[in-house]
Amino acid sequence: MNKLDSYKKMLLEAKTESVFEKVSNLYSDDILEYSGFPNEHLDFLLDVLSESQFYTKKGAFHFLAILGVDTDIMSQAQLKKISDEIKNNYINYSDEMLCLTSCDFIARYYPAEEAKLILLELQNIEKNKSMSGYADDGLRIIDNEEKRSNLTK
Repeated sequence: MNKLDSYKKMLLEAKTESVFEKVSNLYSDDILEYSGFPNEHLDFLLDVLSESQFYTKKGAFHFLAILGVDTDIMSQAQLKKISDEIKNNYINYSDEMLCLTSCDFIARYYPAEEAKLILLELQNIEKNKSMSGYADDGLRIIDNEEKRSNLTK
């Protein structure tokens, strides 16, 4: 059994958020070994974001929270796959931290115009969710960053 399969097994059996935190840290450590983001690690992340046996558990957000430092080794196509999975499954995300972290991740690690379009789609999806406002938070992050960069020019 390879590392990623053992991580999946650990997450499937997880009873507490701390297991997700532990596995996300191991996952992040693994990625440090690479100069480009490995496709098998991307596939693992996409499973966490798209399969209900993972995203319905508290703690799935840890994977997006730790990924920020690794986005510099991701291709645009890999980032698009992540945002696509978030958009496709966002309606089913019931954990506040996963919703918040998804929107925060997009706001901080995607080009501003692309991030705005994605967040506007998520904002529209939130109209059909009991929890909302996370896409608004992402849009505020972008707005604040744009204001900050305009001040330093």
